[in-house]
Amino acid sequence: MNTLITVQGREKRYGFSAVIHKHTSPATFLLDPENFYQKWGKSVPEGLHHEIEIIRPSPEALRVKVIHVHESPKCTGLLICYPLHIPTIAKATSVFRTWALGTVLTWETDIDLNTLRDGECKGDDSLFESILKERHGISLGELLHNNP
Repeated sequence: MNTLITVQGREKRYGFSAVIHKHTSPATFLLDPENFYQKWGKSVPEGLHHEIEIIRPSPEALRVKVIHVHESPKCTGLLICYPLHIPTIAKATSVFRTWALGTVLTWETDIDLNTLRDGECKGDDSLFESILKERHGISLGELLHNNP
């Protein structure tokens, strides 16, 4: 499934697009089950699992500042660094949304996504989005889905 998100920064609108890959077996994961999921998430997802490959911005643009992405030899785009189980499209969309907002936060303020979301907001995505908008002038624009 293809997904497009726009994020309004302080003075600029950013566009992000991704392909959400659906897997039913760790053998088909784009990120290595042991060296990524086991290492960083402490377990390999079982059953239906989704991975999010960033199509836009380009890998080169995403490498300008350190953000939460990983490379895989199995695809051309970078993948969102999320080592936990993503069982549904809805959860994958939520992860993509949070990642895109956090990426703009890093680009514009040099604050890491996890510092604010996991630290101050204790994982509360609604609070995270509220603080981004009120404190940093960053908000979600459009969210579009387009099945392949």
